[in-house]
Amino acid sequence: MIYKNRSFISLYFKKNFYKSLLSNELFFRRIGGFMDLDLKNKNLKIIILIFLYLLVFYFLIFKNILRLSEIKELVEQEDIKIGKLNYEKNVVIKALDIKRKDFEKDREKIENQEEKSDKDKFDNIPSLFNYVEEKISKNNIIFQSFARSRKDGDRLKVAMVLNGSEGNIKNFFREIENENYDINFSSSYLKNQCR
Repeated sequence: MIYKNRSFISLYFKKNFYKSLLSNELFFRRIGGFMDLDLKNKNLKIIILIFLYLLVFYFLIFKNILRLSEIKELVEQEDIKIGKLNYEKNVVIKALDIKRKDFEKDREKIENQEEKSDKDKFDNIPSLFNYVEEKISKNNIIFQSFARSRKDGDRLKVAMVLNGSEGNIKNFFREIENENYDINFSSSYLKNQCR
């Protein structure tokens, strides 16, 4: 049964599309009506059926497989990006730890300098030498000579040669360290030869 009215056929075809797929004979008749083909030949029916199956396979299965493989590639690329970001994060964390440790050291130095700055400072070099001379004469130490002096920032580093008994020299150092003045003795320069 072939319909001549095309609008009626298309409406009928849309309405009963799934029912017509169940019956190949009816399906091929309707396709034959649209395309004016002679579908009585079994080979032509088989070719059209295979073509339709291939279209369904392509759009429903194969296209999804291709899309799945693209998604897998994207996931792998994102995993690589995440790995790179994790590596960069670890490098940044290590760098921040190093910077934090350096900051802590600098902060400790500043705190130590603040503690030292609580002590009194000498107004000028002659007042420092007068103070040291007073302590030397008090402890019966003989001042022999100044070796060298240099300025390091706001500090003056002076090397002196003193002669005296071990007890007097220890007492001299103890008195100066216990005073409220900012005087430090460096052990690398401290050479006391007691006589």
